[in-house]
Amino acid sequence: MTQSHNDKVTKMVALQIQELIRSGALSDGQPLPSQRALSQMLGVSRTSLREALITLEMLGWVHSEPRKRTIIVNKEGRVPDDTAPLWRLDYSAKEIYHFRFIVESHAAGRAAMYCSDKQVKILRQNLQSFNKALKMQDLVSAAEHDHDFHHLIMSFSQNRMFADCYDSYGKSFLETQSRPLGQRKRFLEMTIEHKNILDSIVAHEPTNAEYFMRIHILKAAERAGISM
Repeated sequence: MTQSHNDKVTKMVALQIQELIRSGALSDGQPLPSQRALSQMLGVSRTSLREALITLEMLGWVHSEPRKRTIIVNKEGRVPDDTAPLWRLDYSAKEIYHFRFIVESHAAGRAAMYCSDKQVKILRQNLQSFNKALKMQDLVSAAEHDHDFHHLIMSFSQNRMFADCYDSYGKSFLETQSRPLGQRKRFLEMTIEHKNILDSIVAHEPTNAEYFMRIHILKAAERAGISM
């Protein structure tokens, strides 16, 4: 995923705060410092900090309420309220999952028909990176690898409009891919779902690739607390 300078700064801040949580420097139930103090501590603008905190809330690391301090949620994670509007676009998460269910399953089938050995190697490397990030509970990176996995499949479908659509609405897709990662006890099923899709593409089995992608999107929505 191509990132702007602001996106890179936001990711850097999210990674820094995530590491403070993972290392135990910020403990479960502890309120974060004020946004002013935290932005000064990290040397970033409050705008970048706010976007990073939204990213971390989508990943289940923190929880915030209006006019209250942001609280660390470390042990079990937390899935965001599915009624909350996406902060990047006017579409609801449910609308985006519906779109992904239809389009990405078709793209997976086409990728199974046309994917080259070189492209398969790229997908394998992505899956390895995704699994490693989950194992380390680096959820910021895991969400990005998840997004890249789906974007690659759209790109390898030999339909430029699919890939262009993912580029145009990439940030919103990334948010729907971040939400299920709040379900920390369900990481294994996420890796299995990705592997089933990849195995079908490698075997050039479009029907299976479409089927496993549909199952994956349905399960991802369910992990995000959204009924399809």
